[in-house]
Amino acid sequence: FAHLFQEEYGQSVHKYVTALRIARARHLLETTVMTASEIAYEIGYQTPHHFSAVFKNIAGMTPLQYRDTRR
Repeated sequence: FAHLFQEEYGQSVHKYVTALRIARARHLLETTVMTASEIAYEIGYQTPHHFSAVFKNIAGMTPLQYRDTRR
């Protein structure tokens, strides 16, 4: 499955799912008053710290910095 997915979408299943999670997190940060911790659990991360690290790696800023730039 993973090999076929990579051929079809040009990225691994893990990267695809991570991109979907971060896109959902961005939406929630922009449109709700949920805390970063609540968002982390909502989108499937086990810890807020891991979510924040992944978000920062992809977006170039922490979730709270992202929220501040969008409001």
